[in-house]
Amino acid sequence: MVDACRALIVDDDTGLASTVAEIITEYACQVELAHSVREAKKSLLTFQPDLVVLDFELPDGTGSDVLSALECQCPVPVVILLTGKAGPMDAFLLGQRGVRTFLRKPCSLSDLRVAIEAVLRHVPDLTYPVRASVGKLPYTVIESGVRQTMIREALARTSGSIRGAAKLLGISRQRLQYLLKSEDTELPVQ
Repeated sequence: MVDACRALIVDDDTGLASTVAEIITEYACQVELAHSVREAKKSLLTFQPDLVVLDFELPDGTGSDVLSALECQCPVPVVILLTGKAGPMDAFLLGQRGVRTFLRKPCSLSDLRVAIEAVLRHVPDLTYPVRASVGKLPYTVIESGVRQTMIREALARTSGSIRGAAKLLGISRQRLQYLLKSEDTELPVQ
């Protein structure tokens, strides 16, 4: 079974959102619903989800607008996009912004369960974004960016605990402290 998490469902179809919420309660200890971009942004002021199930077309904007608000979250949530309207270019651009999987509406409940389990269990393959960066950024910039991002995420997931973050990263506490001093990585604000 997948670890319990906090989930946010953003869909203007209240019936579908309720059905998705019922399924997600099998995986999440806390579920919030939003039916618009405005409601999602309001929810994100006080709620930090680990998983977001996001409709692409919303009454006051698109899934891209919600993704902009999610980019400020640390740790970053896993995003599943439900869409009946997003085209291939939208899917490509949203994938670059962190959407882990896309489900076409209407989708079966079993497809949704499989998608939730997959995104919560499997780490995305970093090979393609790293390969695409070759020749565009110096190696040291990529290496430093990856290191800083991993440290920030680990600290956020452990509420700023250096010991917990070091354990998540598989390094010693002393090594993490050294990296924090040498990289000027800021501790997450809680």
